[in-house]
Amino acid sequence: MTDLIKMNWGKYLNTKAAIAQIEPIPKRHYDIAVVIPVYAEAEFIDEVLTSLAAPREDILIVAVINHPSNATAEELENNHRVAAKLRQRNIPYIAAGELTDGVGEARKIGMDSVLPYLTPHGLICCLDADSPVENNYFSAIEQAFTDNSACAGAVVAFCHSTSNDQQINRAIIDYELWLRYYVYALEYAGSPYAFFTVGSTIITRANAYVKAGGMRKRPAAEDFYFLQALSKVGTIISITETMVYPSPRPSPRVPFGTGRKVGEVLDGGEIKLYHPTIFNHLKAMFDQADQCSDFSQLAEIFIQTLSIPTLKFLENNHFADNWSKIYRNTAKNDSARRRAFHIWFDAFRTLKFVHFCETEYPEQFARCEILPALSAMVSGMKFNSKPHALEYLRNIT
Repeated sequence: MTDLIKMNWGKYLNTKAAIAQIEPIPKRHYDIAVVIPVYAEAEFIDEVLTSLAAPREDILIVAVINHPSNATAEELENNHRVAAKLRQRNIPYIAAGELTDGVGEARKIGMDSVLPYLTPHGLICCLDADSPVENNYFSAIEQAFTDNSACAGAVVAFCHSTSNDQQINRAIIDYELWLRYYVYALEYAGSPYAFFTVGSTIITRANAYVKAGGMRKRPAAEDFYFLQALSKVGTIISITETMVYPSPRPSPRVPFGTGRKVGEVLDGGEIKLYHPTIFNHLKAMFDQADQCSDFSQLAEIFIQTLSIPTLKFLENNHFADNWSKIYRNTAKNDSARRRAFHIWFDAFRTLKFVHFCETEYPEQFARCEILPALSAMVSGMKFNSKPHALEYLRNIT
């Protein structure tokens, strides 16, 4: 391990890490660690562990068994069964106990706790206890990181599992269409944050994980905020040669996300997509920034070329003042300044812009039915069904 990596890891481990004991204590260093939060998922964990197959000696799999303060006696007993299954399979685990910040805290504890047992350039993979993987998962990951030696992390391709309940299937199709539409729309607009933020698909280099400040300790959207931070450290690639299969099951455990959204649809809710025109406004701004030849004049260029909604949002976010400071403190080359703009207009600010358009201009940017919105965004395509649209988007995102 280089002195620099030792120093960076040591500072993180001493000041920011949430270290817990892994049982049994690992006896060596590993090239890959897989962290799996588990909360009352005894009926799912076997399939996930079987999909990972018998791991090699350089792969560490760690489950983080946890529960909230309001866990029922049945859920606690379920966790005991999970622990028994793990011991039977010789899979190390962390008995995290009661956690206040749910899956985000569980991921952080697991990811922080494996750091001392990783090689300097080791990888940390995030999975969920109900999300099995394809049998080439590890080989595809290793090849992707070998081929992209400078990347900070990756997201693995995913496809939600099907259910015997057709209502759940219809709900998960709508939700996955929503996910894929948003990433496709960001890619169309030219955003560098056009990647999926699905927790069970995240992989990070250990050194990049530390530089990004570690997993976010949140009850939901921990994946979104962590990937945003990781993307500011280095490139995030997409790995499409293997697959993760997240569960479509409804769940009230988190305030938003797959389980919550599926449950809302089953209760009569409807998923609509962001108005496609919003992403035209984003694209116009990103095009101006990416093609700019004089970044000292970027605020003035925006005033001359961008739409009223975009300018109003920039004004509300004090862009001119912020950019003046950013410009003065950024390396004097166009590449650095272009990157600085996209660091300021990050994934969270992008989402805020989308919601701003909806809130401030509701008649112009009302949400759309799924198929018309997709047809408007994907030029020249006419979708005859949601499964048809989903198949298309799975092939291009």
